[in-house]
Amino acid sequence: EFRKQNNLSEKQIIAVLPGSRKQEINYMFDTMLAIMDDFKEYQFVIGGTHNLPDSAYDKARAKGIKVVYNQTYELMQYAKAGVIKSGTSTLESALFDLPEVVCYKAGSFSFYIAQKIINTKYISLPNLIMDKPMVKELIQEEMTADNIKSELNLLLHDENYRNRIKNDYAELKKNLGGLGASQRMAKEIYEALS
Repeated sequence: EFRKQNNLSEKQIIAVLPGSRKQEINYMFDTMLAIMDDFKEYQFVIGGTHNLPDSAYDKARAKGIKVVYNQTYELMQYAKAGVIKSGTSTLESALFDLPEVVCYKAGSFSFYIAQKIINTKYISLPNLIMDKPMVKELIQEEMTADNIKSELNLLLHDENYRNRIKNDYAELKKNLGGLGASQRMAKEIYEALS
C-alpha cells in the first residue's frame, strides 16, 4: 500500500506537485511550503522528480514533509486535495478526481512575454479544455500563501464546492473519452503550449 511503502501516517494527504524545473521550484516552492503549518490535521506529501537535485526538497524534509518519487498517480489517488503547478499534472489531477488549486509564478519579464505570445484566459489544462474556470488558478502575484490557504480550505472542507469540481471533472472525462485518451491529449496540448 502507498502509505506503508512511504512511511506515511493515517492522516489525510494533501498532494503538492511543485514542478520539475529548477526555476519553478525557485519561484513557487517557498510559498507552497509556507501554508503547511496551518493544516496540522493533514499530511503534505510532495511529488518529487529526479530531474531536480535531491537537495531541491531539503526545506520540505526539514519540516518533516515526505517526498515521493515516481508515484505521482498513486499520490493523486490517495490525496484529498492538491496544490499543483500548472502543467499536465493539472489534467491528471482532474482525471483522478483530485480537487486542486493550480499555482504558477515565473519571472515578471518571462511571464509578460508569455502573456503577449499566448492569448488565453486560463493556464490550467482542465480550464482550457472546458473553457471555464473549473479549478482555481493562482497566477503570479495572486499566488500567495493566504490565497492558497483560502482555496485549500474550500477544497478540504466545503462539500458543495468539492462536488461541483468533481461534477466538472466528470464532464471533462466524458468529453475527453477516458483516461488513456485524456493523458495523451494532455501531453499534446501541453507540448503545443510550451
